[in-house]
Amino acid sequence: MVVKYLKDITLFLLLFVSFNDTLSIDLTGDETIIKMTLGLFVIVHFYDYIEFLFSQKSLPIKAFYLFFITVLSVTLISNIFYFDNTLMVGITRLTAVFALFVYFSYTKELEKALYMFWIVMVISSILAYFSAPVEAYTFRKTGGTSDPNEFAAQILTVIFVTMYLFQKNKNFVFLFASLGLFFYTLLYAGSKSSFIFLAVMLFITVIVKFSTIIRYIASGKGLVASIVLLGVLTAGIVMSNKAVTGLQARAQKTGTLQQRLIVWRAGGEMIRDHFFMGVGFGEFPNVSGKYLKDYLAEEAKPSHNDFIKVFAESGVFAFLAFLFFIMTLFGTKFSQIVASDYFWLYLASLSAILMGLTIPSLHHKDFWISLALISNVILILTKQEEELQYVQDG
Repeated sequence: MVVKYLKDITLFLLLFVSFNDTLSIDLTGDETIIKMTLGLFVIVHFYDYIEFLFSQKSLPIKAFYLFFITVLSVTLISNIFYFDNTLMVGITRLTAVFALFVYFSYTKELEKALYMFWIVMVISSILAYFSAPVEAYTFRKTGGTSDPNEFAAQILTVIFVTMYLFQKNKNFVFLFASLGLFFYTLLYAGSKSSFIFLAVMLFITVIVKFSTIIRYIASGKGLVASIVLLGVLTAGIVMSNKAVTGLQARAQKTGTLQQRLIVWRAGGEMIRDHFFMGVGFGEFPNVSGKYLKDYLAEEAKPSHNDFIKVFAESGVFAFLAFLFFIMTLFGTKFSQIVASDYFWLYLASLSAILMGLTIPSLHHKDFWISLALISNVILILTKQEEELQYVQDG
């Protein structure tokens, strides 16, 4: 019993520091708490990891192993020829990526982890509400992470996790309160990309779930629920008037896109010069300044695109492995997923990939946790199919 509680506590702490990394760093001035939390988590769950490593592997998990081994090999080989002090930093980051993705792909208590994630994001939303804007001249706020765009990506993920949990608990108070809070928070994060991708995923939802949506709205309870939800979101917009006004201003005039194009162009030149081996995992922001044709502030120098990032940092073979991983992750068991409640977790993971087109999230812990959600679902469906086949054959 003590071990079980210890596992739960370390799981919650890991989720908290992963989605509130800046807050955790501010407490000690460095990444000490984050490293200690991850280390303690791995130690407490050591036997779980042993079981996971020798357990059945779905195609996305195999593809992840291929990507991980490729990036790790490139990192080690490049340092044989050009040693620098970033080797251990890269290996540490890759170790965290491996530990997080593997655990959340295999955990048998996915729903418990999702509720913990929901609680963490409620806390982050409250922190954002009481925090000052990230800059004196802007309306934008963030929770426990420094970048409002990364915060928006987290909120986008938890919106769809909330929809999945609602399918399980059928609690309308939970649904309305959660979506109202998270939508309100999303406005204050002020990420245009998040609203664009939210619209894209809602469009996908309408296409995939059209008949289900029509039947639900046509029912008396569904109609009332839809009206209440619309009222909650409308109230959130009214209450967030300053954020809405600020978001409109950003949409009409902003230099963000121009900055993205400048750094993407620099990434293209970086890829040309380091086509096979890259510049080192996590090193894009440190190298991009050499390729920039225009001045950019430090916060604008990261890649702002995960696909450019992996190619520029780890070379062509890692890039191809990453593409293969993404294709298997979102292509495996697709028909079974869209026909089930797991569809909402599919959207949760997809939101992380879409936001990764405009923010550099590849080395972020929350990014890999979000991707592991659909990886876990695919493993569940794979086991169910094999068990059914075994019964039929038996």
